[in-house]
Amino acid sequence: LGIFISSVILFGSDNNNDEATVNITAEFLAPLNLEVVKHADFGTVIAQNYNKGNEPETITDGKLTVTGSGNVILKWMDSSNKSSPFHVSSDPLIVSLTNKDNDKLKAAFNVGANPKIKNDSSFNLTENKPHNLFVHGKLLDITSNTPSGSYTGFIIFRIEYDDSSVKY
Repeated sequence: LGIFISSVILFGSDNNNDEATVNITAEFLAPLNLEVVKHADFGTVIAQNYNKGNEPETITDGKLTVTGSGNVILKWMDSSNKSSPFHVSSDPLIVSLTNKDNDKLKAAFNVGANPKIKNDSSFNLTENKPHNLFVHGKLLDITSNTPSGSYTGFIIFRIEYDDSSVKY
């Protein structure tokens, strides 16, 4: 009986050890860059009453270029309403334009590769391949009572990596 017990102790000791390998990986993303290529400019518009269907074409296209790599989210907001959160929606962003006398006009903007169809709130970037976004806008409330003057407004854009698919 003594020989059998020592055999079990000698040969069974290898089962008290085990090894595991943990693989370590890291993914690096290119820095995001958002550049204004062209500002949105409606040009000169004559303030008058227009017949329905005969309104002036008050459409503009600005242009942005985004570079980076991976899935990103584009957010935007009207700079005159900084208390509202950044906008991520398929709905147009309503922007307030003001002149030096604080008179206001409203404009509606969509942003995307083809903003006449839809807003691009998220998309995938390929490194070293710029992604073009157009800032498509239209003035909403022009009448003969629209005060003369130069109206300005701003849209603040923010681009960030989409980490919703990352598991922590």
